Amino acid sequence: MNLSSNLILAANSIIDGKGTISSTNNVRERLLETKAKVQEFKISSIKDGWGTPLPKNTVRGACSSISVMIESQRLFEKREVDAVIISGKDHIRSDFRNNKEERDQLMKVYEGKYSFLEAYNQLAHEFLRYWKIQPEEFRSLAAALFENHFGVLKNSNPTVEPPDKKWFEPVTDLFRGVDCANPNVDFEGCLIFGTTEIAKRCGIDPKDCVQIVGCNLKQVGEDSLSSIPKIVNWFGRIDGRYSKILKKISHRRDRWT
Repeated sequence: MNLSSNLILAANSIIDGKGTISSTNNVRERLLETKAKVQEFKISSIKDGWGTPLPKNTVRGACSSISVMIESQRLFEKREVDAVIISGKDHIRSDFRNNKEERDQLMKVYEGKYSFLEAYNQLAHEFLRYWKIQPEEFRSLAAALFENHFGVLKNSNPTVEPPDKKWFEPVTDLFRGVDCANPNVDFEGCLIFGTTEIAKRCGIDPKDCVQIVGCNLKQVGEDSLSSIPKIVNWFGRIDGRYSKILKKISHRRDRWT
């Protein structure tokens, strides 16, 4: 079985009450009706804590979907399952509406005092030092990246409005609110992977699915701030290709939108 037979059958999310998981629920029902072999994974909640042991078939962190995508390929190749489901729910805005101190403390996952945002900021500074990039250039690239993403979104959804002005304010010396994933939302989501065969059995045209043609994930060092230099140095071992890409995009900002 090759990677092209690993498909995304359905993907849904609800953010702050907006959205639906109807299509993933529909695919769940079809999988049940066809007696498909399904492996399900759950995404850990912030309330579970960051360093706590995880129950079986529970994943944690921003790479959860990618790690499960890779695992789904392994399961499909061994023909152990027909479909893999990853889902999660974390109502951070609602659950911590009256207890923001507890929320903020739960997000300080490194040494009990540094949040993900602070860790990313440290990583970004180390990255800039390694590649000899000025902070002003980094912020310019971040702005161009947002403009590009929003332009694409605007083309497909002309009525969409830009984020509120407050999200364009700095949250660190390198990042604005729009540059970061906003963790303080009520989120529920589901992603379903499946083989070409199970898609057909469920009455889903594989052409209507997203084909996964490649996926890889690598952990560099321990999950701590001390691993930041290792992460940055790992980029330096990509035969200089990343440096060439950075130089190209920094000189082509006007062609991004």
